[in-house]
Amino acid sequence: STGSTTPRVTIGPCPSRLQPLLPPFNYGTVDVHTIYRSSFPQDRNLDFLQTLKIRSILTLVDTDPSPALQTWIKTNQITHVKIHLATNKHGAVNITPDTLSQALLFVMNRANHPLHIHCNQGKHRTGCLVACLRKIQGVPLPDILAEYHAYAWPKSRDGDVKLITAFDPASVYEYAVR
Repeated sequence: STGSTTPRVTIGPCPSRLQPLLPPFNYGTVDVHTIYRSSFPQDRNLDFLQTLKIRSILTLVDTDPSPALQTWIKTNQITHVKIHLATNKHGAVNITPDTLSQALLFVMNRANHPLHIHCNQGKHRTGCLVACLRKIQGVPLPDILAEYHAYAWPKSRDGDVKLITAFDPASVYEYAVR
């Protein structure tokens, strides 16, 4: 006995249905119920990603997922594809047209939806890919660049803007028929 008249309270674990869902950093919906984007998912994001019922993941960097993410991908029978997009640093455009087209064809294939696209921070490589998809969708360039800048903040890259501005949607068709 502690001598206190206050009853002892024991707090049990929080039920899983009440646990907060944590989206990955820079998460966003590109196309409702079909295409999502973010930074590289962490283990703490898996419950959130589960709610999206993802069929495919497109990784734009040459980094392996954590063991927990690998297990989650396998357990949920998710198709995981890596297409490494180079970075457009120091004003240079280093993403090749062929690699960009390959990634865009994967994104546009409805058999891969719902799809989650990510790079390391969900800013530049993912931003370039989504911006080029927006050009294919016919979105006006000022709106595309506004979306790119919103996700790339606080450091947009001149090379990314050059790539997005110069991108011709017909190049994807030309790549596909080769």
